[in-house]
Amino acid sequence: MKKLTLLLVIPLTIIAFTFLTPYSIVEVEDVDNLFVLGYPFIYEAPAFHTSMASQFFILPLLADLLIYFTVLYIIIALINRVRKINLPKFISIPLLTTSYLLLTLKLLTVSISARENTYTLNPWFEMKVLSTHIGFPPATVSKLSPENQ
Repeated sequence: MKKLTLLLVIPLTIIAFTFLTPYSIVEVEDVDNLFVLGYPFIYEAPAFHTSMASQFFILPLLADLLIYFTVLYIIIALINRVRKINLPKFISIPLLTTSYLLLTLKLLTVSISARENTYTLNPWFEMKVLSTHIGFPPATVSKLSPENQ
């Protein structure tokens, strides 16, 4: 199972976290409605001090990653128990390459605007979730225009 964890579960966690992260529209007091990323915990929101920056919340991000990893680990372990998974190289190498490329691109986009971004352990403001959507999140989180609220 160690080999499957390294070659299958971790790459699938990164891919699922990149492409299947639910996004929400939340209401924040004294601020416009915001478009935020993360489920069940919101880990990225637009910054209040400038329009191009984001706020990242470290503990919810780690909790979301742990939840994704745990769910995928359980699914792969159950499948492996019923039917032994034998991962060939022509599947594992593209899977690893894709996941690490996605991780590199995400870290690169975050680090390019790192001066303006803020990083805190938890959100310091109250949010009320208005709606949640599952699918491909947009490239960046943003404030909603008044006509889309």
